[in-house]
Amino acid sequence: VVIDDLITVTSTTNRAKYHAWRRNPAASFCIWDPDDIGRQVTLRGQMEIMQDEELLRRYTEGYLTRARGGRPPKPERLEAEIASFAAPDRHIMQLHVERVVSHDLPALLAAEREGTDAWS
Repeated sequence: VVIDDLITVTSTTNRAKYHAWRRNPAASFCIWDPDDIGRQVTLRGQMEIMQDEELLRRYTEGYLTRARGGRPPKPERLEAEIASFAAPDRHIMQLHVERVVSHDLPALLAAEREGTDAWS
């Protein structure tokens, strides 16, 4: 879920991603166009790990809204999901982007066919 322009995920301390990012907060997320896998962007940066009830609420609401095709959940559903996420070892992780790398395969292939340098 994107919260305050940051990719946001959640995890408990029994998951590998929590321990990996605790040891080394470097991370990269690859996002691709669902209609064209050749068009991608990779976001590289550092994960910040925290416990924050308000961020967990915003994460849960955003997650449910996306899962419901853009329709926000009813208040009772939101509260039930927040209760199921609530755990003393639950953490929020946010990616602070330091570098963006894009990949446009159609443009690269077109440049190759034309014999030009796609990176110019």
